[in-house]
Amino acid sequence: MLLAPPFVALFASRRWRRAPAATVVTPGPGLTPLGRLEREFLAVLSSHVSDPFARDGDGLAPALRAAGVDSAVADHVKRLRDRLRAAR
Repeated sequence: MLLAPPFVALFASRRWRRAPAATVVTPGPGLTPLGRLEREFLAVLSSHVSDPFARDGDGLAPALRAAGVDSAVADHVKRLRDRLRAAR
């Protein structure tokens, strides 16, 4: 009977520490909707083309084709990247 309260306290404190704290991720104060869109676009693009030089230069469409993307889609993605840069 004397050992029960310490075990209850130990169990309660472990349970309380294990609960994950809710974290709220907020974008930076200066991040515009266009900036968020460009960041998401580059994240998806980097998942298909790992070479940063191919993502930035004229080699984007051939790199996407090598990754298995259709030729028309690869050309469209290249134009979209250029339009996002021009809008920025």
